[in-house]
Amino acid sequence: ELNALDKMITKSIIILVIMLIINLVLLIINGSIHFASVLSIGAIAYVLYLIVGYLQNSKDYIDKAVEKSVLTKMAYVDMLTKLNNRGVIMGKLEEMDNNEVKDYVIFNFDLNGLKKINDENGHFEGDRYIMEFTDVIKDIFGDIATIGRVGGDEFVAIIENVCPKEQAEQIINKMNNMVETKNNRNIFSWKMSFAYGYAISNTDESLNVWEAYDKADEEMYKCKKEQKSKK
Repeated sequence: ELNALDKMITKSIIILVIMLIINLVLLIINGSIHFASVLSIGAIAYVLYLIVGYLQNSKDYIDKAVEKSVLTKMAYVDMLTKLNNRGVIMGKLEEMDNNEVKDYVIFNFDLNGLKKINDENGHFEGDRYIMEFTDVIKDIFGDIATIGRVGGDEFVAIIENVCPKEQAEQIINKMNNMVETKNNRNIFSWKMSFAYGYAISNTDESLNVWEAYDKADEEMYKCKKEQKSKK
């Protein structure tokens, strides 16, 4: 099967053959031939065909590149928040486990009240809630962590570095302050809040990466339970 370039070359040769046939027909009919004019027309037609063929191939290439880029984003990026998706985060944890990374902290976050907002205000407002919390995570962690959305209301941040408990608590305090600032603006009909948990590798070296991830998840649900008991 011919590829696009082979097809274009083949068609170009056909054009040249057609121009040769025209020359022969003129020779038979008139007994003479205007080589210059006929060959000029043939050359122009040939060049135009090459240009059109090149543009068409370029368009096809660009279309395929764009399609590949979109599919790649869908495979690795959460389409609402533009954060890493669950697959990327799980892949990161697996990579850390395989490389036996020793120094890290894993944060798990759960956005409170998303279902209620979706039910009472609609999914559009629920998406706004998610995006507002995404802004908090991006501002806090910036380039120091791999962050992702792993579920509808669940987020993960992974810092590959030594992180004392005091520093982890400072991060949580900064997040709470940012959330409080957003809530004090009274822009939305809802108030943002979140539950959290984290696991630090150097505080319990017996844990592997996956066990640390599970521990952070357990701590997050403990936090959520405590928050509910205070209401």
